[in-house]
Amino acid sequence: NSVLQLGSLVRLTQFDNAYRTANCVNISALEVVGPPPEEGLLGNPQPVEGIAPQGSQLVVPKQEPESPAPVASPAPYQPPPGGPRQSYAAETASNAAAPSSAPAGGVQPISSLSPFLKHWCIVARVTKKNDIKRWSNAKGEGHLFSMDLADAQGGQIRCTFFKNACDRYFDIVEEGHVYEISGGTVKNANRQYSSIDFDYELSMDESASVVPIADDGSIPAAKVNLISVQQLAQCTPNTTVDVLGILSEVCGVSEITTRKTGEAIRKREITVTDDSGASVRLTIWREKADNFNNPVGTPILIKGAKVSDFGGVTLSSTFDTSILVNPQLPETQRLLQWWGEQQRQGAVQATPLSRASNAAATPTGPIDYKTLAQIDSEGLGQKPDGQSDFFYVRCTLSTIRTDGVFWYPACGTCNKKVMQSGNMWKCPKCETATDAMEPRYILNLTLTDATGSRVVTAFNDLGTELLGQTAKHLLDMEKQNPQHVKDTVHNVTFKQYIMKCRASEDKRDMSRGVQVVVMAQQPMDFANDSRELLKTLLQ
Repeated sequence: NSVLQLGSLVRLTQFDNAYRTANCVNISALEVVGPPPEEGLLGNPQPVEGIAPQGSQLVVPKQEPESPAPVASPAPYQPPPGGPRQSYAAETASNAAAPSSAPAGGVQPISSLSPFLKHWCIVARVTKKNDIKRWSNAKGEGHLFSMDLADAQGGQIRCTFFKNACDRYFDIVEEGHVYEISGGTVKNANRQYSSIDFDYELSMDESASVVPIADDGSIPAAKVNLISVQQLAQCTPNTTVDVLGILSEVCGVSEITTRKTGEAIRKREITVTDDSGASVRLTIWREKADNFNNPVGTPILIKGAKVSDFGGVTLSSTFDTSILVNPQLPETQRLLQWWGEQQRQGAVQATPLSRASNAAATPTGPIDYKTLAQIDSEGLGQKPDGQSDFFYVRCTLSTIRTDGVFWYPACGTCNKKVMQSGNMWKCPKCETATDAMEPRYILNLTLTDATGSRVVTAFNDLGTELLGQTAKHLLDMEKQNPQHVKDTVHNVTFKQYIMKCRASEDKRDMSRGVQVVVMAQQPMDFANDSRELLKTLLQ
């Protein structure tokens, strides 16, 4: 610009020799301290090429003029003795002794960071903070934690603290707060561990400085893409989601033993409910499980949880998942009002989420309605290629057998049956051992229509939806009230339903021939069903 001209006298306030293999100084900031002298350039400047060997530290040599002719007028700025390189070394030593390595030029935006900067300072909000992660390999052991940062200009970057810096700042940094951050190193981003669309990340060591500052609102809060609990049924497994809900159940901490390393891993299961009328189970691990101590009725924001199809639709926390308590969102107040109204009515109406919950309210499409007699007469489930047959049936649920075994002890990871050995439960598939198991339904239902009756099977998801409670809750309530199971079954039997069924070859028991499994159910809507029957008659 007009201030900086050829021959201007400048003071370099931020510079370094970032290009180790080139004779080049990287200038980040400077001050113009004087205009160009009238007689032109001072002294006899020469190109630095050939003076400093390539690959060495750049040292600007003193230039001795050929003729020591006096200058007509004194320069407005005289560099300190020893040249600018010595001045920079002194500045570096001073910064190393100070608690912060912030540049003299002040705060800069995240977007301006690059590996060529040795001194930088940003002001940013912590949008996500991860737990401490420990590692052990041939090079030794260590620990770290990482966090995502965002500034007022919209820039984002990942920041990782190692070893001593991790110990120093983990308890200080809080998600959602604003900090002035400096020190450490800017390096190329490892996209394997970061989803932020930025080329660089911060690596923080003992030289790091993190100072809390007042939040003036200039940095927006972290963006979340909220979906309701009910919408999780449409999500593809292994995708990550953000969910806001109310804690409706908090289980204790249990342990599982991994098959590969034999490591005992702690976990805790919590249930989250929202005003969509559905609830979902979230599994949290390790330190998150130990430190979670929030009571039922607390609003929480789950960011970056993984959708799983184990046991229907569930959520699982990962290393990048964060849980915010009482988040400052407009939706939070709406959920609290809904929860309070549910409490005043005496019970929270929420159905545990399952893949069955994703069935259409009114069965339509190419799947046909069948009578129970047609299962045998048309040979459903007996195709030569082994393919299953799907159909709807209008029926009355006459009985649910509870005099025998209607549930089984399951592995909390893979849902397979576990075996008890002493005080531990062992899973033959995962080869893990834990001190707790998860009861899961395996129900025998008797369906009846005008053509006959048939015993069909309903597994855990359908059983939970049909009975309105998990097997664990049912068994817990039975201990307090022996009539609870009978009362629960009585409330859903001798009512008419439309059930979506799958008929397939029963490979477990060849004598039975065909196994019919209920995939989804809904109470009969007589008005709507009558209209559908009328349409069929008029075709």
